[in-house]
Amino acid sequence: MSLEAWKRTGRKKAVCFDLNRTLLDVDGAFDDACRTELEDAAGRWADDAGALALEALRRYRRELKRRSPPGGSAGRKALREAALAKALEGLPFSRSPALIRRLDDAIRDRQAGHPKLFPGTREALAEIVRTHQVALISNGSRQAILRRVTAADLTEFFPPDRVFTAPPGSRGKPAPEPFVRALAALRVRPGEALMVGDSRTKDAAGALGVGMDACLLRPGSGRAPTAVRQAKGWLLEAASLQQVAELLR
Repeated sequence: MSLEAWKRTGRKKAVCFDLNRTLLDVDGAFDDACRTELEDAAGRWADDAGALALEALRRYRRELKRRSPPGGSAGRKALREAALAKALEGLPFSRSPALIRRLDDAIRDRQAGHPKLFPGTREALAEIVRTHQVALISNGSRQAILRRVTAADLTEFFPPDRVFTAPPGSRGKPAPEPFVRALAALRVRPGEALMVGDSRTKDAAGALGVGMDACLLRPGSGRAPTAVRQAKGWLLEAASLQQVAELLR
C-alpha cells in the first residue's frame, strides 16, 4: 500500500492534533528552562556559568536515562530531583534538598511559561486551516491544556471550543470519547478526519479505533512519509508537520 492509494480514499475535511511532542517540543522547552535556571544559579559563583550549565544539563539527561522512571507524579518529581542532585555535582554551591526542590519548581514553572513549538509548526498549521477544520485532542487537565495553548500563542488555531480533553472521571486517549466528541463538534464522519500525534498506543490506536485515519509524527527523523492500510483506516508516518500539510494538499 502507498501514499497514492491513501490519497485515492478521498480528501479529508478535518485534522485533529495532539499537543505535547506533536506541536510542542516539550523536551526542547525543558532543556531551555533547565539550562537557563542552572546558568542563573551557577552565575552567582562562577564566571563560566554557561559552560557549567550546559555540562550540568548533560549530566541531568544521562541520569534521567539511567534511572527507570517510577509511576505517578510524586515518583516523577523524586526522579527529577535525584537527577538534579547528580547534575549539580561539581558546581560551586550547596546541593541541599531545599535548593534542589526550589530549582526543580523553577525549571517546571519556566517550561510551562515558555512552551516551544517544533520548527515550522505555525506555518504548517496556517496552511492546513485554509482548507481543513482543525481541533486539538489531548490528555490531561483541560485548564492546563488551555493555558499551554495560550502560552504557545496557538489560540487562533485552537479556540477553547476546538480543544477536547477527557472530562473528570472519564478516560482520555485511546478511549473513544474525546475522538467522538471532536468529530461531532466538527460535524464530520470518522473517515473524513485525520488524527496527528506522536503516540502509537494513544493517538493512533484511539483514532483508528473509531474509524479515523492516523498519522504518527516523528519530528526530526528525516524519513519520507509512509501509509499502511489497517483493519479500520490508514496509519501514516511523517517526519514533520510540513510533510503532513503537503500530504493534505
